[in-house]
Amino acid sequence: MAESPFIIDVTSENYQQVMKASFKVPVLLDFWASWCQPCLALTPVLVKLAEEYDGKFLLGKLNTEDQQEIAAQFGIRSIPTVKLFRDGQPVDEFVGALPEQAVRDFLDKHIVDEAAAAEEEERKLQFFKDQLVDAPPATELGDRIAANPDDLEALHQLALRKVVDKDYETAMELLLKLMKKDRKFEDDAGRRMLLKVFELLGDDPRVNRYRRRMTSLLY
Repeated sequence: MAESPFIIDVTSENYQQVMKASFKVPVLLDFWASWCQPCLALTPVLVKLAEEYDGKFLLGKLNTEDQQEIAAQFGIRSIPTVKLFRDGQPVDEFVGALPEQAVRDFLDKHIVDEAAAAEEEERKLQFFKDQLVDAPPATELGDRIAANPDDLEALHQLALRKVVDKDYETAMELLLKLMKKDRKFEDDAGRRMLLKVFELLGDDPRVNRYRRRMTSLLY
């Protein structure tokens, strides 16, 4: 298994690296044990698909007997349990030795055509670019905010620049700050732009986290 670039034996030593990889491609983490017959039945299916998908996801194999601390962290009580990670967070899972087509269907929910996804992202980013036609560069905006933290226009424009640069977390932090400072600025621009960022990010796990923070400011 370790000979394939798409399959990783996960241990406490490389676990964090595997989670970092999930920010680039989905990671399918298979919790298994050598004594578990359904686990052994599922393994060749997962290995076949990892090779067939050619790097569109990484398969992590975690032996629950050898890595009990990680298994306990996720409350694994039945094996095989297979969790799919994106951006370091579990977003879906299945339990048991599913047939190949069922596993393929599970993967296809999370693995999209990269070219189409990039085109759609650029289309949504164009909205933010259109707002910045006459805006100063990010360095100038940063200097303005440093000189005057209440420069709401600079705060707003810097947030939009961060969106265009795909630094989404910084952008959302700035928009939350704008909401806290003045809900009336540009007709509640902080909230309106946050909603646009949420739309851009889709099912990204960060959306729920920032949506909760945004909601807490509304009431």
